Amino acid sequence: MHILLLLGDKSLCFRCFILKHAQFIHCRAVAWATSLNGPNCSARSSTKIQLKLYHLTLSKTQRKTPTVIHKHYQIHRIRQFYMRKVKYTQQNYHDRLTQILTDFPKLDLHPCVQWDLFMDSCTCCSPIYLPAVFPLIIVANKCDVKRIAELPEESQKIFENFEAEGFSVIETSTLTEEGVIQVKTEACDRLLAHRVDTKMKGNKVNEVLNRLHLAMPAKRDDKERLPFIPEGAIARKKRMEVDTPRRKTERDLELEMGDDYILDLQKYWDLMNASEKYDKIPEIWQGHNILDYIDPDIMKKLEELEKEEELREAAGEYDSEPESEDEEMMEIRQLAKQIREKKKLKILQSKEKDTRGPRMPRTAKKVQRKVLEKEMSDLGLDMTNKDDAHYARRSRSVTRKRKRDESETPTSVARSRSSSRPPRDVSGLRDEKMVKKVKTMAKKAQTKMNRMGRKGEADRHIFDTKPKHLLAGKRKMGKTQRR
Repeated sequence: MHILLLLGDKSLCFRCFILKHAQFIHCRAVAWATSLNGPNCSARSSTKIQLKLYHLTLSKTQRKTPTVIHKHYQIHRIRQFYMRKVKYTQQNYHDRLTQILTDFPKLDLHPCVQWDLFMDSCTCCSPIYLPAVFPLIIVANKCDVKRIAELPEESQKIFENFEAEGFSVIETSTLTEEGVIQVKTEACDRLLAHRVDTKMKGNKVNEVLNRLHLAMPAKRDDKERLPFIPEGAIARKKRMEVDTPRRKTERDLELEMGDDYILDLQKYWDLMNASEKYDKIPEIWQGHNILDYIDPDIMKKLEELEKEEELREAAGEYDSEPESEDEEMMEIRQLAKQIREKKKLKILQSKEKDTRGPRMPRTAKKVQRKVLEKEMSDLGLDMTNKDDAHYARRSRSVTRKRKRDESETPTSVARSRSSSRPPRDVSGLRDEKMVKKVKTMAKKAQTKMNRMGRKGEADRHIFDTKPKHLLAGKRKMGKTQRR
């Protein structure tokens, strides 16, 4: 059997929390060791009963947990800071008490002897907390093994003294869950009442009461006015009172079936044909969204379209011959037909020649003017009076240049090689006007570099010729010619 002390000790600081609990644990351990080995027992070195447990715990907590916190932190960070210390202290107490219990001698004692030890520890620990100003509840656990009424008279008097002083004694059992809810309710009620009494005894209660006003309306006549309760609320209350079968929810089915439960929402679909609830509905078909093509009036529109089509057929709209085309349109169609046939023929000729697959030619194939004009005229284009055309001027200039080059005799081998190609500064330019424009653009682009002509990106640059951190300093003993 154990004693559970529930305190409303909310305003205690962390150091006081450790101090009070360490005193309780220390007194209980001393009482237990004294009852087992006598008053002159020597404490073991591993248990360290003679040391103050709260000093050890507080020192270890301060060393192993953060110690700095500021007021501008958010509330969740401050709460986490203190809860970490509390949890660490709890684990530290657990480890030390486990070590104490492990090192104590294990004896097979009769249950009456165990009860004597328990009552001795109660007698030892009761003066610590009884004078406290906080609400106290004494919980006697394991009542399924032995109840207070089955104890000796001396032990029963201790609990009677507790009840006489106003402390509630509750028998509980965690095995049968007897009295657990009673302890919870009693502790909450007592703590709430204690907080209310504390606030009522404070100085701020008068300021709060002055702001409150309870209005009590006076009767204006003898007519009785009963409270109005809606009919729906009354019917709902009656349904709750009567044990009528309740509709099973999905949660109820999940608890009944366990691992075999599968969420099925299609059974609640409201369709005209109940057998269509579980039909597979495609969302995307051939890359199109089906919802974009759904029309609820599609059948009605189809019937109207069919009736309109029947009326057209009856009127003979589709029996008339197509209109005859004019001569110009016929010539265009004939020319297009010739062009398609010519294109197919060119493709076949290219396939016959290309036996080794596609390859890049060494030199571009030149097309003669006569061949080009003949092919275009065969296709139906007028190629007369084309002397001023672009391809005609280009062919004449090339011919004249070639004749001039052939007439001149090169003075050297290098001269003969370079005479066939234009200079690099005019290569790719159309005429002299374009050459002048390019030179002007190049000159403007070089202006910025000319301004910084004394240095460039790759030139060495010394940022500071006399760095102060190397040359400045105190003069020491010696000559002043050097430092």
